[in-house]
Amino acid sequence: LVVNPPRRGLGNELSKWIEKSEIPHVIYSSCYQPSLVDNLHRMKSYRVTELKLVDMFPHTRHVETIVLLSRK
Repeated sequence: LVVNPPRRGLGNELSKWIEKSEIPHVIYSSCYQPSLVDNLHRMKSYRVTELKLVDMFPHTRHVETIVLLSRK
């Protein structure tokens, strides 16, 4: 599953749906790290397998965070 939510994050319903699913891996692309962290706390059956920062806008403080999550 690949998700690229808006700045507000996945939201409760989608986070819960992913958590209850049997999806083995999630690729989460985020432009806003606080909502990413909040969503990861809700998805306790996944662990961060890999994380990459992508400098989409050079010479600014904005980065895209790409996280590979794997079911524990």
